[in-house]
Amino acid sequence: MHKAIILSLLPMLCSGITAAAPHIPTAEAPLRPLSPAPIDTAHAASHDLGEAVVSGLAGSVMRRNNPAPVTLISQADLQRRIGTNLIDIVARQPGVSQITTGAGISKPVIRGLGYNRLVVVNNGLRQEEQQWGDEHGVGIDEHAVGSVEILKGPASVMYGSDAMAGVLVFHPAPIAEEGTHGGDLTTEYQTGSGLLGLSGGAAGRSGRFFYNARISGRLAHDYRAPGAGLVYGSSFREWAASGTAGLIGSWGTSRLTLSHYHFTPGIVEGEGEVGGKGYSLPLPFQRIGHTGLTSDTRFTLGPGQGQVIVGYQQNDRGEYEETASEPGLHLLLRTLSYNANWQSGTLFSHTRLRTGLSGMYQRSANKGDEFLIPDYSLIDAGAFAALQHDRRLVSLSAGLRYDLRHIDSRSLTDDGAERFSAFTRNYRALTGSLGAVIHAGRAGDVRVNVSRGFRSPNLSELASNGVHEGTQHYELGNHDLRAEHSLQTDLGYEYLGRLIRFSIAAFLNDVDNFIFLRRDAAGAEIGGVPAYRFVQGHARLWGLEALLDLHPLRHLHFENAFSLVKTHLLHQPAGARTLPLTPAPRLRSEVRYDFIHNRAPRSTGIGNLWASVSIDANWRQNDCFTAGNTEWPTAGYTLLGAGLGTDLMHKGHKLCSLVISGDNLADKHYFNHLSRLKYAGEGVPNPGRNVSLKFIWYWGQY
Repeated sequence: MHKAIILSLLPMLCSGITAAAPHIPTAEAPLRPLSPAPIDTAHAASHDLGEAVVSGLAGSVMRRNNPAPVTLISQADLQRRIGTNLIDIVARQPGVSQITTGAGISKPVIRGLGYNRLVVVNNGLRQEEQQWGDEHGVGIDEHAVGSVEILKGPASVMYGSDAMAGVLVFHPAPIAEEGTHGGDLTTEYQTGSGLLGLSGGAAGRSGRFFYNARISGRLAHDYRAPGAGLVYGSSFREWAASGTAGLIGSWGTSRLTLSHYHFTPGIVEGEGEVGGKGYSLPLPFQRIGHTGLTSDTRFTLGPGQGQVIVGYQQNDRGEYEETASEPGLHLLLRTLSYNANWQSGTLFSHTRLRTGLSGMYQRSANKGDEFLIPDYSLIDAGAFAALQHDRRLVSLSAGLRYDLRHIDSRSLTDDGAERFSAFTRNYRALTGSLGAVIHAGRAGDVRVNVSRGFRSPNLSELASNGVHEGTQHYELGNHDLRAEHSLQTDLGYEYLGRLIRFSIAAFLNDVDNFIFLRRDAAGAEIGGVPAYRFVQGHARLWGLEALLDLHPLRHLHFENAFSLVKTHLLHQPAGARTLPLTPAPRLRSEVRYDFIHNRAPRSTGIGNLWASVSIDANWRQNDCFTAGNTEWPTAGYTLLGAGLGTDLMHKGHKLCSLVISGDNLADKHYFNHLSRLKYAGEGVPNPGRNVSLKFIWYWGQY
């Protein structure tokens, strides 16, 4: 099957429209990309951020002209940060949190919503890997990511169902310049879990042909928690490989990407066992593999640019409890996705149009002898159209989308009894977005955006019937669940000056038919495990993010970011009026000084040298879902961090980079409110002091 899919996609890679037309710069091209290619936000002047290109309703748009809140993380900033996984780095941004399971597993949260209410996009297509589950994170190699774009708020017009909280877009590394070939070798070590990491990559371009390849690996023993010692079962292993080959011509660009991500984490049960510093994995543990094959072709089409992306994904997840050879729960998910769109040039009066189709076909099957959800198939399709109008004083955008989703769930008999009954469901939705940016002077912008989001229930919510090991709940689905619909209003102001950058963004999100877990009845249990059932209600979320970045001296940066989310479930009894997993208010402050930065283009010696000190203050969280003893309040805490980094240059080219960072340097004993291990056994604290070292060696013209 895999071979047939590869053969069917190869012609798309090699084909091109040969009509005479000038070369259209694309996201893969090194100059003036149409898709986002964020600049180095770690060192750029604040006013330059407005020149970055981001994803807009009608295609790529200057960040300053986009009415929806967007945050950019450049490749340079990714290299400057060190985390135990990719989401650990992304979650440092305002408005972004993470649901964690120890040091290895992180699930992203945007403005208080995660799981299937947030879409992850990798290589141009949404990543499908059973997002409803607690026990795994995002299966993407952080070393293969070129930049990250965080879209906050409903983005259903662009991405369809599930994009209610926002979207994390992981962009590949840009194409190498003509005639260049090179690569890097990255090594890393972290003291808190003994993490050892190695990643090597190569990239180049010769004539019309370009390539990029990478292989990475990590392993870690049990992490150390203050007051709890080494946490038994928290070790993990990870390896990933990816390769891209493509063509550039006068007709456009085309690339084919094959990737595989394999993650083997232990399962922490919090029963008092003493952890160790060995790298072997004791039972129980998981094996999660995610394979993706994507074809992305962009070409001249009339007065604009067309794009066709087709991809195949396979997610294989198994839980090993009694033996390391046969999983108990074993889910195999296969997804075929497509996205075809056309983006015009300027049609009339500074207006651009983008229209397209996107969707997927998905099948999930049980391969083990334990069951949580039934086998199912899913068909999803949507069509959209959007306009962007840019003038000197104002920028306007508007978009509409219509979605259809069909779910066919199959029956299953277990030990002679029907565990899952067969059913079908159809969901449809009309979503839209309308926004404006008022350019209040050369450096100030006022943003307002109103958007409607949509999410159909997932199979766990509709039909689960079994013990969810990640939450220690016996979960019962509800066939009668309706689709969620949200209406969100965003209002913000941003000032980008040479000495100061200030922004504030507030939002109000009203969600009808919000789906959540609730104790089935007072003290209800099935097989000795508390029983929970998925129900619906009316949810309201509001909050804000504020950023103040001061740089009174060219080399001095003082950045402060504050995030606040409040949630409310209407018409619910006491203890069930706050959404589960609502992040606590948070303030992150960092002072960084660049001792040496941007030496002469052909210089030799130290090219960059910087040092930073940071605090991460989290308020006490009293707003929690206490019904059924699901959650309880979490005390506040403040963490101290520091970093140091430098580059060694030779005739303008990087020879190597060194980054040293420290997290929780005061070795604070604390629980993050979104840590799942807070509820394991007697409660397992978050990691203690961790010092990380990353060394990157570059070769060739990389």
